[in-house]
Amino acid sequence: QIENRKLASALAESAEKFYGVHVLSGVRVSGVRVRSGRVEGVETSGGFVAAGAVVLAAGAWTSRIPFLSPEGETLTAHAHPRVVPVRGQMLCFTRPAGGDTDAAAPDATCAMPRHVIYSPRGYVVPRRDDRLLAGSTTEEAGFDKSVTAAGLHAVLTQALEIVPTLGEFALSDSWAGLRPRADDALPVIGESPEVERLFYATGHYRNGILLAPLTARIVSRMVVGGAFDAPDAWPQQYRVEVFSPARLLPAHASTRQV
Repeated sequence: QIENRKLASALAESAEKFYGVHVLSGVRVSGVRVRSGRVEGVETSGGFVAAGAVVLAAGAWTSRIPFLSPEGETLTAHAHPRVVPVRGQMLCFTRPAGGDTDAAAPDATCAMPRHVIYSPRGYVVPRRDDRLLAGSTTEEAGFDKSVTAAGLHAVLTQALEIVPTLGEFALSDSWAGLRPRADDALPVIGESPEVERLFYATGHYRNGILLAPLTARIVSRMVVGGAFDAPDAWPQQYRVEVFSPARLLPAHASTRQV
């Protein structure tokens, strides 16, 4: 049960404090600079950032970041794996003061679930501050992050099915996010087959936070030139090679490991 917005802030702060990472905020990436098939760095609204290796972790925006020549021209000889946005709408409810804190209690009024509950149609996530998150839709709506009447109705219907006492809660917030989905719905992890020293860490779809620590271990080993040694107990379908970006590029699809 991670509060994702607080997690992102904590990660940025700890990266700077403990590892000397320089975080640029409020800066827009305009492209990845490539020379002779090798990455040179990233063009941003704040200027060029040179790098011996680039990790592209742009989520749903991965495919929209162009390859640029040192002269600033768009390079069409290279391509990213296709990653598209999938909208998910969320609702947040607040339990009324004095409501029962135990959903298992007899005759519970405004009961708060004690743990995450899933159904085939949705889920609810209780927080310690009397908030209850409910989700979520799965919509191909491009980069539109609007909360719609249809989405609100769908999530509310699912949530009431899981927690009937939710009808007494107050709706305190709503939002929508964009999940990054690759064509086969699997993560995209590894070095580009077309641009040397360009690494991908994207396409995690609905499991970004859950898979982030392991993805970081894998990609960091690749960047420094080492191999990630998966445990022998891992099934073949979970080997790192399965998630290679090459599988999603037509010119390299034959190299896919299954």
